[in-house]
Amino acid sequence: MKVKAALPSGYECVASPQLIGLLLLVYVSSEIAPLVSSVSTATVGTGLIGYGGNKGACGVRLVLGETLRLSIVDCHLAASTNAVDRRNWDAGQISSRMVFEAPGKDVVGLAPDDEVKAPVAEGLDRADVVLWCGDLNYRIDLDNADVRALLEPYMPKDLPPTHADMSLAPSPVLGLAGKWPAPQKLERKPTVLLKDSPTLQGTLHSLLKHDQLLKQRREGKAFAGYKEGGMTFLPTYKYDVGTVGVWDSSEKGRAPSWCDRILWRVKEPPEVKQDEPEEKKRERGYTISEDIISAATNEEILFETVYDDDSDEEDLVVSRAESPIPHQERQKEVPPIFDEPTSTVQTPFGEIRLEQKAYTSHQNVSSSDHKPVSSTFLLTFPAVDPEQRAKVHAEVAREVDKLENERRPVITTIIDQPDEVGLSDGFEGVVNLGEVRFWEKKHRTVTVANTGTLKAKIHFVGRPSPDGSGKEVICKPWVNVEFLDHDSAVKDTKQTPELEPGEVVSISLTLLIDQVQQVLALNDGSEILDDVLVLRVEGGRDVFIPISATWLYSSYGTTLKELVRIPEGAGGFRGYRKHKEELKEGPLYSAPREIYRITQFICDSVADVVTLGPDERIGYKRLFTHPGWPVRADTWGHTEDAERRRAVEVGVWEALDTDREFDDEKCIRVAMNPDDHEVSPEEHVEAVVAVFLRWLGGLGDGVIPSTFWTEIVAAGDDNKAAEEVLSHPTHYHP
Repeated sequence: MKVKAALPSGYECVASPQLIGLLLLVYVSSEIAPLVSSVSTATVGTGLIGYGGNKGACGVRLVLGETLRLSIVDCHLAASTNAVDRRNWDAGQISSRMVFEAPGKDVVGLAPDDEVKAPVAEGLDRADVVLWCGDLNYRIDLDNADVRALLEPYMPKDLPPTHADMSLAPSPVLGLAGKWPAPQKLERKPTVLLKDSPTLQGTLHSLLKHDQLLKQRREGKAFAGYKEGGMTFLPTYKYDVGTVGVWDSSEKGRAPSWCDRILWRVKEPPEVKQDEPEEKKRERGYTISEDIISAATNEEILFETVYDDDSDEEDLVVSRAESPIPHQERQKEVPPIFDEPTSTVQTPFGEIRLEQKAYTSHQNVSSSDHKPVSSTFLLTFPAVDPEQRAKVHAEVAREVDKLENERRPVITTIIDQPDEVGLSDGFEGVVNLGEVRFWEKKHRTVTVANTGTLKAKIHFVGRPSPDGSGKEVICKPWVNVEFLDHDSAVKDTKQTPELEPGEVVSISLTLLIDQVQQVLALNDGSEILDDVLVLRVEGGRDVFIPISATWLYSSYGTTLKELVRIPEGAGGFRGYRKHKEELKEGPLYSAPREIYRITQFICDSVADVVTLGPDERIGYKRLFTHPGWPVRADTWGHTEDAERRRAVEVGVWEALDTDREFDDEKCIRVAMNPDDHEVSPEEHVEAVVAVFLRWLGGLGDGVIPSTFWTEIVAAGDDNKAAEEVLSHPTHYHP
């Protein structure tokens, strides 16, 4: 949209109500967007028979900062110079009939009673600030010729011909020589305004004294409570389309007027009426009566009956009689033409301040017979502080909990987080397991304490198993949950521990991804590691224990078809899956690079391991004492500590999946404890072989595809047939 393109980056349209040809667009910057809520739109037709959409208004209601209601109205009122009363009626109908949806429940509002009222539909009267703009169509109550004569010296002369310059010289801007219509010749009448308005501002000031809108506002007949800033620009209506300074040259020759206006209103707080003491009322009544009687005695008051032609009732009114004492009428104070550019209102929660920074027209826009107007406002208001609100809510919740805790069992959970995961990372109250790799075990402990005054019975709430077996589970299959007593002895999770006040029990959580289907589901995103455990307190509130973890892609279980497509330098399988959409399609390899890399490392490492030192003998080398080492698992010698062996293998998986060297120290120790001793070359070789065997066993389509394998088996002991099959592997196309 062209409107959005003209705005600074980050602005988004939040509302766009339309009434036939009337359109209101409300854009909000990215800085303000988080403060905007409860957006609602409405339209009111005031045209044909009072409801047609050819005249009327569009409106938008926004709530800013969960407190201030801001309404924006764009209108088109009745036309014609003499239709002042109809314009007043249109504005009144818009004010009374424009209704917005109820604001959200989170809206606090700025009125003292907002907090006790349920949200209901509301009109403009509920808005704290109203910005009213549009073609209000109010005119200037002066002769057309006089208005044009006053403005003639100030009309633009360097653009298409104007009333100040009737020559047909080529326009330096548009170059439309001879195409501009001659303006309507109006007989100029003598006027005293010409003598009193030697400057542009003086001229505008003289004209504005006769502006219909200012008169109606001053008399309280329209837009009561609204304000308008000082107008220092030429009338915005009516110009020949395509021109900058040519008044209406059509047969009608409409008089220049400020039809296009921008007004505002800041809602004043309701006045609090205080009851007057009864004694004070009586004193005031006596004083008034005495004054009337005294005046009547002096023949200054006459009592007369006035009949209303539209009613059968009669009213007794009091009027002043003729008196030798001259009566001086109080002079009405004429308000200034313009209002102060700032409106300030005090609310129970702070000050609302609306300041008009600019109010101008745009004379060079020539696509319409109107010149658009614009205004810039600075709005200051009290808003809800999210941090303070959270604190208040937390305090209230604590107070409520405190009252409830006295009548029900209560437990408190404490999560044992590792040092590298702090509360500042946003994991307060969450069991954060960090980054999870294939074959890596992650442990966490949750301590449950009875902090109430009653005995607490606890157990985990089950749910149907996702495999459709009908079994009930308390968590996802890769998480193991166990209750531990004070001696760390494992208890059955189906039991219901009973905690006396002050007693504690520990919950052990272990996460392990070691199945092909689990890896494939996590790789393709059909599963996530996050989970929520529900710990039920009988007679109390359920406690939710969220589990959060981040899966790192693994090549285990992947097919050869995908592995041979991984380009060199992609960062291995993990980098390939993470940036798959960004990587260009490269050449296919005859075999996965993982096979080349791991077999080469095994050959080189075994050669280094079996090389005898100056003081070593063959009996010291496991290769010579345990036939089949390091391929056969029963020949491995570094399996006493199962957890350490698993951690060493996780380091191998890390190097395999990220295309890093297998002897990279960071990879080797990625899952080991900081105080673990170094990994020996022999131990490392055994771990690499173990990972290689597991990796081959998990390949989705095997080293040899099933269709290819069938032909090899069919060849049997026939060497020539087998060689024929192997020499023409056309059945497999990765």
